[in-house]
Amino acid sequence: MTPPNRIVGLVSALGVAAALAVPTAAGARTGDQTFQKTYPVASIVCAKFAAGKERPRQVPFAPQVAAACTALETEFNSAQMTVVAARTALQPQIAAAQAQVAAACPKPRAALIACRSARKVQDAQIRALVAQWHAAAHQFRGSLQTARTAFWTTIHSVPGYMTMANGQLHPQHQH
Repeated sequence: MTPPNRIVGLVSALGVAAALAVPTAAGARTGDQTFQKTYPVASIVCAKFAAGKERPRQVPFAPQVAAACTALETEFNSAQMTVVAARTALQPQIAAAQAQVAAACPKPRAALIACRSARKVQDAQIRALVAQWHAAAHQFRGSLQTARTAFWTTIHSVPGYMTMANGQLHPQHQH
């Protein structure tokens, strides 16, 4: 491979790596949202109790709600740190594998056999790394859902919140 082709391959590989590293404007990546955006209604309930603005009949439940809020936020922070660490570890590996393919397969393809062989090796590695990322993201979402369910189970035991559907700001009216 001639030096200009290597440079082109390196530049394109760096472009792929940069595209993976920069968050898209269309939406946040897994683990990027704040606690308040992930749990908008729960964060309002927690803030209300933390500020002491609960109704008089809810005052005896304040410690129970505070514990549920703390547990929800702790689980969120733990899951978020885990998924961000996984992304931080896996993305450079994925980018490096993609860069190796790009370097072996410049346009126009002069060495088709070398390109195919690099693709075969690197594609398997990329698939394995992406599968690890998907598993981490799935674990993150599962942790959030488990924490959400435990939180709302506790909140439903508080007067005034018994008929509130998970994630709704106002109680459901039963007819």
